[in-house]
Amino acid sequence: MWVTLPEAVDTWEMFEAAVEGKVAYIPGAAFAVHGDHRNTMRLNFSNLQLEAIQVGIARMAEVIRDWSGSS
Repeated sequence: MWVTLPEAVDTWEMFEAAVEGKVAYIPGAAFAVHGDHRNTMRLNFSNLQLEAIQVGIARMAEVIRDWSGSS
């Protein structure tokens, strides 16, 4: 799943906070030739059960909320 966040959120910078929150993603800039798409991310949950997906999404939402409030 491709996620676009507000322009002020840099998913490279937020990545460490996500890992600390026990969730991970691939920053969108990793897929961009010129390093743009810094406010995007790719989520992969194709190999998880529904309950694990729900927990992961809740954790990711908390990381984004905390990160957005601190920047």
